[in-house]
Formats: sequence, structure tokens, C-alpha cells
Amino acid sequence: MDLVLLEKDLLSCDIKSPSSCYPKVYLLGSGCSYENTSLLTYLMNHGYTTLVKYLTDAKLSSLLTSTGPFTVFAPSDAAFAHLPTHTTNFLASHPQNLADVLKYHIVQEILIAPLISGVVNRTTLQGQSLEIAKLLVNGFAAVHDGDIVVANGVIQPIHDVLIPHFPATESIAQIIIKDDHRFRDLVVALILTDLLTPLGSGDFTLFAPVDSAFGQYRDNLLSTLNGEIPPIYKRIFKYHVVPGGRMTSQLQDGQSLFTLDGTVLHVTKDAIGQTWINNIKIIDADIEATNGVVHVINDLLIPSNIYGI
Repeated sequence: MDLVLLEKDLLSCDIKSPSSCYPKVYLLGSGCSYENTSLLTYLMNHGYTTLVKYLTDAKLSSLLTSTGPFTVFAPSDAAFAHLPTHTTNFLASHPQNLADVLKYHIVQEILIAPLISGVVNRTTLQGQSLEIAKLLVNGFAAVHDGDIVVANGVIQPIHDVLIPHFPATESIAQIIIKDDHRFRDLVVALILTDLLTPLGSGDFTLFAPVDSAFGQYRDNLLSTLNGEIPPIYKRIFKYHVVPGGRMTSQLQDGQSLFTLDGTVLHVTKDAIGQTWINNIKIIDADIEATNGVVHVINDLLIPSNIYGI
């Protein structure tokens, strides 16, 4: 092992004479590495293209060339690519929130595995805290090949994007109206069934089918509004609404959810934690609203006692 010093510059110390070093000395154990460069330059040279772009867009790149020291939990490009659509859109349209997300990945101190015992909480530059264990952040983001020490801090690579809590500002109705490239047909359906206005208040979970989900039902539902179709129509879309807001973390495998239609939805959780409702996959989960939660699905939920749809 080597004793190294992280102050304005990273200086090699004589392990036989540690008293000759500055007071803040860190012991780098096996698995640690060192590059004599800045945090920003390391990210630029090692494939963190999306992170660097966002740091530049948010005018935070110069921070990672300053003295520090900082620990950066650095999401890979793949981590950003796998963000839910609603999160990507939210960050693209709210520059300050993008800056807050990036600051949520930065702690102003050195955090390497040899210095972490058990689970610790550290305040980020964004102001909220991270729960940090040796190889896990916030209980889900695993550190891969971490403890990369550079001249002004440490890089801890992760394959997830850490999102701080942002209070909801829009109702369920506002969310789906605004996202008209996905929910145009759903909004029409909810207007026709007098369900859109109630979703502007109250407390609900909406399982929201995207427009492509309506394809196989279009002739019977969206184009035909006579005979027995209107009451069936209303029943079907009440079947997509559950009283009370429920995040996926609150849904359990085998759970039954009573809908506004009075019938039941069945929850399934698979081995990798994905959530299914009546065997229909939630493709974009946990869109928080002021009056509940929206989960996006790729098919319509049809009550079992409705036939011929």
C-alpha cells in the first residue's frame, strides 16, 4: 500500500516518514488507482460522454477542475440512456433540476472504500443526503471498479443515475395532457367518459396506456360510440384507476388492487423487480403527481367480464 496526500495537489509521501506529509493523509488499499489529472479530464478521457455534456450544459464542468476535493459518483452513458422517458423529458425542460441532479452525485470530501465503515450518510452539493456503503449508494446504485483517485478527488463509477426528490407540481390530468405524444388517445377517452376532471384532484393511481396500446381496439372503442359502447367504455377506463397513490415500491407480488370500476387488478413482480398489472408490463413507473401516481403501460386493461372488445 502507498500513503498519498490529497490537498491542492496529490503528493507522494514517504511511508517511512508520514509526519513529513500534510495532515490529511489517505490510505489507498488494493483496488485503488491514481491518475494525475482532474476529475473533469478523467471523465472526458474515459467515456463519460453524457455526464460531461450535462455538466457542461449545467455550467458545472469548471467545478470539477477546482481544488476540491470532491467525490463524484459517475453514471455511465448507459445509465443515462436507461432513464425513464418522463425523467429525461423533465430534466431537458428544467435546466435547474438537471443541475440539481448532477450536484446530487457530488460530495465535497474524499470517499474511498477503506475510509467507509458500514453505512454512512453524506450531504451532497445539491443539499440532500446520500446513503453510502462500500459498494452501494442509496441502496441500489452499485459502485463498479471504484476508488479512482485523481488530483482533486475520487471517481466512483455507477451504472444508475441518482435522482433527488423533487416535489410534484402537476396533477395526474395535467401530466397526461402535457405528454400528448404518448397519451393523446387516453386523454380523449377520459374526456368522453367524464374521468379527466376527477383526475385533476383527489388521490389516485392511474395505469396509463400509451397511444399504441389502442391500436387493436380502435375500431370498437375510439371510432364507435353508439349502442352499448359508452357504458363499456367508461367501465374500461375506470378499470385503469385505483384509489390512493401507489409507487411500485408499495406494490407487492400477488397483491390485488380494487379499481374505480369495482373490479380487481392483479400485481406481479418478476425476478428482476419489474412490475406487471394483469400480465401487462409497467414500462415507465412512478411518475409522481400532486394527487397520486401515474404508471405507463403498453396495453389496455380489460375487465375479465367484458367480452368482444
